[in-house]
Amino acid sequence: MTGSPDDIELKIRQLPRRSLSPDLKARVMTTTTLRPAALSWRDRAWYSSPWRLAAAGAFLAILLLDHVSAGLTRIAVAEPDRRAVQEQEQVAQLGEESGMSPEQARVLAARVDFLTLTSREQRTGDVSLGLQ
Repeated sequence: MTGSPDDIELKIRQLPRRSLSPDLKARVMTTTTLRPAALSWRDRAWYSSPWRLAAAGAFLAILLLDHVSAGLTRIAVAEPDRRAVQEQEQVAQLGEESGMSPEQARVLAARVDFLTLTSREQRTGDVSLGLQ
């Protein structure tokens, strides 16, 4: 090599530049029309202060609705049916009296409650297993 990349770049930069002929300049200037670029709807919306204020207001409204709806779900808490709870306790007590462990008696009581809720029969005052 005859020189470093810096030397080559320096030599290229020192080369004389040819200027364009006046005829070519005139031809280019007559065919070229300079007009501003058309703005897209995104640019118009982004740089529009009313649109930005509306977007901020919509965002705050969504946050407010989320906060209000979260409060409504906290208020709407379902209370368990006292009769079902008493039946479940009775079944668990019967299970413990028959020799089951407390854990097994609770599992049995939960199954009995599930079976009575899913059966199509009318619920009477007694506890049945729903096994007919």
